[in-house]
Amino acid sequence: MEDAPATKKKRLEGPCHKESTPKEGNEDDVDHISCLHNGILGEIISLLLTMDGVRTKCLSSKWSRLWLSAPLNFDSCDLQDPNDDKDLVSIISSIFYAHPGPARRFCIPAHYLCTNIDNVVTWLQSPTLNGLQELEFHIPEVDFTLSLYPPPPASIFRFSSTLRIVSFGGCRLPDVMVNQLQFPNLQQLTLFDAIISEETLHAMLDSCPALENLLMKYNEGFRCVRIFPDPLRA
Repeated sequence: MEDAPATKKKRLEGPCHKESTPKEGNEDDVDHISCLHNGILGEIISLLLTMDGVRTKCLSSKWSRLWLSAPLNFDSCDLQDPNDDKDLVSIISSIFYAHPGPARRFCIPAHYLCTNIDNVVTWLQSPTLNGLQELEFHIPEVDFTLSLYPPPPASIFRFSSTLRIVSFGGCRLPDVMVNQLQFPNLQQLTLFDAIISEETLHAMLDSCPALENLLMKYNEGFRCVRIFPDPLRA
């Protein structure tokens, strides 16, 4: 019976507790982060830059499992510039092959809609992107003439029911592709240097009952926009 208090103390301290001794007064070597709940660690990983998240796999088998279970945050802008597009395509494909999903964010340069359309379609159809919440096709400057602006692949809109944030840039949004879609959870929409007709733009806005933020800049195809302010912040 005399050992009961010590046993109770060890039980309360938990598996991450490390007793300090006169020789071990420094806590710098204690891995406090790994002691956090797996759900919190997964959220941290999903907020890291893309390759930083991938690198957590190298820390230990536990972190490798955490990366696989955390929502994938994929942003091509986070990747170091490879030698050419083929290198970048290889990097992207390897990440998609390794991660089972789900994905939180997918961002790829808009010019891939022309130069690597087959790869883009393959990525968009990947189960890794099921339930995608944030989607971005955008580059700061596009060299296409207005008549050559590419439309996004039709498969891009299979996420319309789960998307919360969408940004389109340097592409054309055809009437037949957008008019029948619904975006029930979309909260933020950005159109930058895009081509969209006035009718389709209004249909798109009408299909977003949860929309809170709207940013439009340098677009073509419409002369005016009807905005209903509640709860929208334009």
